[in-house]
Amino acid sequence: MPAPTEVQSATLKKFLQGWETITAESWTGLWSDNCTQQFLPFSLGLPPKSREEVLQTLPKLLSVLRDWKLDIHHVVHDTILPIARLQSMRPLQQTRSLGISME
Repeated sequence: MPAPTEVQSATLKKFLQGWETITAESWTGLWSDNCTQQFLPFSLGLPPKSREEVLQTLPKLLSVLRDWKLDIHHVVHDTILPIARLQSMRPLQQTRSLGISME
């Protein structure tokens, strides 16, 4: 059963704030205690990483995003499914879309 609309909206807002501040802590702040991250493609066979492991390596990866800016132009939040789709524009006017599961 999906979380209440207010909870989904608060989660989505916190997720977007994490992208605005772009720190390892803000990115992993919404993770559950047992959440793991696995790099794609899965065929590389890299093991999943815990939050603690990600917090050790993510700052190095984020350091390349010095001029990062997220401009959200459209958000579609379906509270029944529960998913959200965000649309942003990059400097060259390339549309980017990101889907988020709220389960």
